[in-house]
Amino acid sequence: MLCEKPLGISVAETEEILAAADAAGLPLVEAFKYRFGPFPDRVRELVSSGALGEITEVETAIGFAADRGIRRLFDPALAGGALLDAGCYPVSLAVGVAAWAGRLDAPAVVSADVVIGTTGVDEDASAVLDLGGIRARVSTSIIRTLPRAATIRGTRGELEIPNVWGSRVESTATAVLHREDGTREEIATGTVSPMAAEADATIAALREGRTEAPEMPWRETLATARLLAEWRSVL
Repeated sequence: MLCEKPLGISVAETEEILAAADAAGLPLVEAFKYRFGPFPDRVRELVSSGALGEITEVETAIGFAADRGIRRLFDPALAGGALLDAGCYPVSLAVGVAAWAGRLDAPAVVSADVVIGTTGVDEDASAVLDLGGIRARVSTSIIRTLPRAATIRGTRGELEIPNVWGSRVESTATAVLHREDGTREEIATGTVSPMAAEADATIAALREGRTEAPEMPWRETLATARLLAEWRSVL
C-alpha cells in the first residue's frame, strides 16, 4: 500500500499500521514524493559517500498561505495544522539525511516554537532537532510562504537545493555542491513524475516480496512520527 503522509497522526497509530502491514507481509510505503527518483538517489550518494564530509547541519522549510476554506487544515478534530500537513516534510528530510549519514540515533527535539491560530491548530512552527549530533533547523507554516530550499552542511562542503520538494508533476533535478576549497559543482539529474515513482517503488516491493521500499524505510517513518509527536507536544 502507498499511504499519504504522514502515515499516522500519532506514534501509536503509526506503529499499529506498520505492525498490520508486517503481519500481512505486504508492502507499506509512506508517500513522501521527494524521496523517489534520480535526484534523491544522488543526494543519498553524496551524503553516504562522505563527499560532504561529516554532516553537521540540515536546514529546510515548507510553508504556504492556505485558503481558510480548506476545513481539514484548520480543524483540530481533523488533525489539522501545519505540523502534520506540511511539517512532516522537513522532518522526514532531516531524518533521511541522518540515516544516510549513519547517524539516526536517539532523535530528539532540542527546541520548538509553535503559533496557535484562532481555530486551535498550529499555523506556524519552527524547531531545532538533534539527529545523532546533526543539528536540523526546520520550519513550516500554513499561513505564510516559506522557501522550498534545503541546505545540507558538512565538514567538507555543503549542498544547496533550491527546490527540494519538487512539484506534483516533476521531481527536483538541480543542486549546487560548494566544496571547502571554494569550488562549486552544479548537480543535475533527470526528472520523473514523483507520484508515479512512488507507485513504482511500491509495486516493486510487492513483486519482490518486500514490506518496505528503500527510499522510505519504516525506521525513518517511525523516527519522523516520534519527532512530530515531540514537536506537537508543545501545543
